[in-house]
Amino acid sequence: MVTGPVRSRHAKKMADGKARGRPPTPPFIVDAIIAIKRDNLRYSAGHIARMISGGELHFRISKRTVAQILKAHGFTPRPKGKRPAREEEPGWLTTLYNQHVMAIDF
Repeated sequence: MVTGPVRSRHAKKMADGKARGRPPTPPFIVDAIIAIKRDNLRYSAGHIARMISGGELHFRISKRTVAQILKAHGFTPRPKGKRPAREEEPGWLTTLYNQHVMAIDF
């Protein structure tokens, strides 16, 4: 149980009506997100979040926050569904069989 100055400080904040929760995303970050999306329409919210978090800005932001910002500015998320198929490549069994056949030839 917490008593003393911590409790009174918290009670004072509540009485003053201080803002609680996470601070809003700065406008320059929102502008950067919108600019990145306009230049690269194929980038997902996760990709943009990783660019901002690990790039020159070093501003920690989640992909969910980026998705909410993009949605608020009229960018719709990519439809869910299957990824496009890869080029047809032989499977492991086929590859092993081909290696075996080539080894017999030599």
